[in-house]
Amino acid sequence: MGKPRVQAAEPAAMAKPSIRREMPTDAVLRKLGATPKPQLASAADIAPDGDEWISEIKFDGYRLLARRERGAVQLITRNGLDWTARLPAIAAAVAALGHGDLLLDGELVALLPDGVTSFHALQSALRDHRDGALLFFVFDLLHLDGHDLAPCPLADRKAMLAGLVDWAAAGLLRYSDHVAGDAARVRKQACTMGLEGVICKRADAPYRPGRGRDWLKVKCQGREEFVVLGWTKPQGSRSGLGSLHLGFYDAERRLHYVGGCGSGLTDADLAALTDRLKPLASTAPKGLLLTEEKPPAGLSWVRPELVVEVQYIGWSGAGRLRHAVFLGLREDKAASEVVRDIPDPEAKRITLGQRRPTRIVTAKPPAQRGGATEIDGVRLTHPDRELWPGITKQDLATYWQTVAKAALPGIADRPLALVRCPDGIDSEHFFQKHALRGMAQQLREGEQDGAPFLALAGEDGLIAATQMSAIELHGWGSHLPDAGRADRLVFDLDPGEGVDWPQIIRATLDVRDRLEREGFASFCRTSGGKGLHVVAPLRPDAGWDQVRAWCRRFAERMEADQPSLYVASVPKAKRTGRILIDWLRNGLGSTAVCSFSPRARPGAGVATPLHWREVGPKLDVAAWTLKTVPGRLAKLRADPWAGFAEVDQRLPAEAQRKRK
Repeated sequence: MGKPRVQAAEPAAMAKPSIRREMPTDAVLRKLGATPKPQLASAADIAPDGDEWISEIKFDGYRLLARRERGAVQLITRNGLDWTARLPAIAAAVAALGHGDLLLDGELVALLPDGVTSFHALQSALRDHRDGALLFFVFDLLHLDGHDLAPCPLADRKAMLAGLVDWAAAGLLRYSDHVAGDAARVRKQACTMGLEGVICKRADAPYRPGRGRDWLKVKCQGREEFVVLGWTKPQGSRSGLGSLHLGFYDAERRLHYVGGCGSGLTDADLAALTDRLKPLASTAPKGLLLTEEKPPAGLSWVRPELVVEVQYIGWSGAGRLRHAVFLGLREDKAASEVVRDIPDPEAKRITLGQRRPTRIVTAKPPAQRGGATEIDGVRLTHPDRELWPGITKQDLATYWQTVAKAALPGIADRPLALVRCPDGIDSEHFFQKHALRGMAQQLREGEQDGAPFLALAGEDGLIAATQMSAIELHGWGSHLPDAGRADRLVFDLDPGEGVDWPQIIRATLDVRDRLEREGFASFCRTSGGKGLHVVAPLRPDAGWDQVRAWCRRFAERMEADQPSLYVASVPKAKRTGRILIDWLRNGLGSTAVCSFSPRARPGAGVATPLHWREVGPKLDVAAWTLKTVPGRLAKLRADPWAGFAEVDQRLPAEAQRKRK
């Protein structure tokens, strides 16, 4: 997937968009009429197949239609609100475009430093009246110079749009690029890069207001809007409210209750939501449908008018959201629009207040979980819960206690992202970079240039991560307190289909030798999967831009020298029979799995440091697991990475001169 004229990711480069100057033959000569309702995408679980589909990044923002008529600009939200006065910088940018009357469709967003759009950052900018920090990504052109373009195929509309909005510019208006065909690959790569998903659109279809199947949204994880039904009182030091309680409408306009959401709420969120909810106080909605679990006692009900967006990892058997995290208030959507399929249509539902029938349980009840225990001052609940088949939460905690001395130099005081598997590796996984309410004090939250992270300092932090069922620890290539400067380079050798093991070994040694010719000593570890990492220590005096650029050039030179063996871009279609020299681990907020971290995969493989003499055809990366690595450490006569912290080396002089 290509870089969409935004620092959203670093996949393979997109081609320059097709641009046309003459009006398409399907354009209709007519004046700019009333602003239409926007075209909306229908949800899809699988990306569509066929060359007639194009894929765009699914931006995490607010939908806007930008209208300019006789020089006057209006910015209209998807539910018809006029936000022109609220977004003067965006309005001025639209006013400055060439041509006469026009109508643009796009998304208002805020970007994090790594280029990923952030709904929370967008809300903060709007709340603080910082519209100059926002961008308007334009993906459709519906009217231009007295011509109605809505009847034209999308491909023609976007070609006209690319000629109107400077696709390569870095202003407040940006052209939203796309990839033609291969939508499944595009969606997979978007998910790999931590994006919300993709929007797949038929290139041959006209613009049709309302929801239809010409546009499909294919998401990477559970993320939806829900109606606020009520709230609970705060506990402990929290102020305002404790949790929001949520619901949705089904196709028959029946309202369903889906449980609470207390995570992800900042102090500003709590204050703003409390002010919005108190005037909406009401009784429980009439006809509200429940499954087996009752709402909590003392729930303060409100009129179902506010809409929030949450991220979650799935649904419980009782029709509740699992691990819901608040993302923001959707001011651009009405509660009546929050319509979705019932996630568990076979579950029996009753109306709030209806007496539940007696249930006869014939299935074998689940095994009782053990009680809590305490390790290194951290309370470990459900220690006998299996994270891998046959490997429990207690086993993971014991593993970390055993390897902590060897593992902590590469983990402690390093920005981290955690891969959590609350119900084990066979259930949903999700990345966590932010602190959540109730998180152990041994884990702390930080931020570098807008990129969030977690960090820990000692063995008790490893146990605190275990308590959260955090199986994988992924670290930045930098160290606190100066997270803005890299202290290592990481190259992940990821084999494509048809690559044999001797080829992977040769490639790993080739990377080592090429780094040595550049003046770098390097070290090797297994990835815990099927690949290997080559890691080079670095004096922390270079910024991320310089490190990232140097690593990219290094990988691209390898591809240029031996294109039949190596590839420096991510798409798997290019990788059959070749090895990806993945340089994308080297950037602000980018991570690589930490040494000694287990992986959330069958077999419980561990990212294991190696002696270079071990890197040969007889190396069995599957041999090093959560169960075998402690024994390996006990038998080793010397640390494979001895001297890593003492190596003093830096980027070549030409890269240093480009430092900001």
